Amino acid sequence: MMTRDELIIKIADLFIDNSDSDGSWEPYDITEAVMSLIASEGNQGQQLLGQCGHCSTWYPYRSWDSCPYWDSHPCDGGCGETNENCTCDCCEYCGCYECECPRCRKCGEVRADCGCPEEEAVFA
Repeated sequence: MMTRDELIIKIADLFIDNSDSDGSWEPYDITEAVMSLIASEGNQGQQLLGQCGHCSTWYPYRSWDSCPYWDSHPCDGGCGETNENCTCDCCEYCGCYECECPRCRKCGEVRADCGCPEEEAVFA
């Protein structure tokens, strides 16, 4: 296990190694490198971090309940979209996640499920 000073030196090296010619760096690159460094420190480091089973990204448990890139992972429901664009729970009639189909003012159902006589149904 590294001492605190050794860990600080390694983190400083990560910043230096990942900086551009103008001295700036991409936070994502540094974050990933620091997470990997902490994870490589054995059980103590791994208790603080979670690793995504899909993309292998390390992330701190205190900040995220699951992978911070979960939105870009493929949906498990089978729609073929990413989690962000998942259509699994979309209405089969209007296609919206929260159904926007006109509803009958009498029974409150969408046109396909309305049991009202045709002359009494009013959709808005």
